[in-house]
Amino acid sequence: MRSELSASTERFRNELASMPEQAWQRRVRVLAGAEFPAAQLLDRWLVEIELHHTDLDAGYGPEQWPSAFAHMPLPEPMRTQREDRRWAGTQEPPAASVRILLVSGSTRAGSTNTAVLRTAPAVAPEGVASVLYDGLASLPAFNPDDDHEPLPPTVANLRAQLAASDAVLFCTPEYAGALPGSFKNLLDWTVGGGEIYGKPVAWINVSSVAAPTGGADAHASLAKVLGYVGADITDAACARAPMTRSAVGPDGAVTDPHVRQQLT
Repeated sequence: MRSELSASTERFRNELASMPEQAWQRRVRVLAGAEFPAAQLLDRWLVEIELHHTDLDAGYGPEQWPSAFAHMPLPEPMRTQREDRRWAGTQEPPAASVRILLVSGSTRAGSTNTAVLRTAPAVAPEGVASVLYDGLASLPAFNPDDDHEPLPPTVANLRAQLAASDAVLFCTPEYAGALPGSFKNLLDWTVGGGEIYGKPVAWINVSSVAAPTGGADAHASLAKVLGYVGADITDAACARAPMTRSAVGPDGAVTDPHVRQQLT
């Protein structure tokens, strides 16, 4: 296995060295269908090399992984393995923390969707940390011609936050029988990056019972897009919790105890 790893590494290095500059701006497609810039091949190669070094059991393991590498968008078991080994034999490791990115599909100041996500940290179980994404309105209109390095700063920030998260929780309204345009624009920007590929995702549907379809059309569209980018939809975590603006307090969080209970 060591000889095979060495040989494949050398072949890959030679191929990289021979690639013309313009080739790095092209897009490549993985077997699942997601596309990403060719420049990201380097990161993916690094992941394979670090993992194979560990598999070889040659005195180099997760505890030696560089910190910057360990905080890349690696599968959760890999990060956990690294932390478990680093703390072994010293003291009790810190409480495990799962980082969830909260993404609202609404740009309205008094959005019930944003209010629900703003409430999520207060009702989350111990060991779960969450971050509310607030850049929806600042994303530029998606254009495939712009989906290359250097990315627009707001797009780079979105992808960095997705990459740094262990899971993503969405909450979106339905507008004109579909996803709001600004939210669909955000989802379009996730296609090329690959940061959401294989990542657990779920949503909370808080559309009022007065809505014609209860938000069903929007969430069917959301499921289709998330399936296209290869996200891991966690059906058990998807919830329907109808509410109105009267359930939101002056601080912008949900105060209605019945609704809060549905969010746990």
